[in-house]
Amino acid sequence: MKEEALITANKKKLFWIASLSAVSCGLTFLFFQFLHASLNILPILVEIQNHKKPMATPDTFAEDFTKDASKGELTYNKNGSFSFKYTKSVREGHAFTGCFFPLENEGIDFSKYDVLEVGIKTKLARRIPVNLSVQNNLETYQYIRQFIEVKADQNVYQLKLKDFFTPSDWYDRNNVAQVEIPD
Repeated sequence: MKEEALITANKKKLFWIASLSAVSCGLTFLFFQFLHASLNILPILVEIQNHKKPMATPDTFAEDFTKDASKGELTYNKNGSFSFKYTKSVREGHAFTGCFFPLENEGIDFSKYDVLEVGIKTKLARRIPVNLSVQNNLETYQYIRQFIEVKADQNVYQLKLKDFFTPSDWYDRNNVAQVEIPD
């Protein structure tokens, strides 16, 4: 009788240990799933080319609209990617071109993520700026930037969102001090 009570008590302990272990493992798994959450926005970047007017669609931009300005061309590929080809003007000063993808109607909350992963294949570019436009408390858009230093043997770059910065000329153009902007 005493042995049966001991066996029953051991079975109960084993049941509770196994149950708690299973729950702990499950919670740990969910924690790491949340910790390493990711969102592939490439399909979104490709899909927004079909936005109906008056919604904004992806496009290119340059330093100005004259015929001597830099030129950019955004092309969507059949494999679900896009290409951006450009010719930088030879004029003196701040010549540039780029492409933009309007995501304000897509409901993407970058604050849920720590890293922006960018895949790039390039032949000539060596330093590529990545700009994000974010809404701030001044009811205007603030630009944050980080640069990709292209390496010959690398096609995927991980940009930590905490390392993005606002260029000083944005503060000057908007007559705002850095302390007025929330993190």
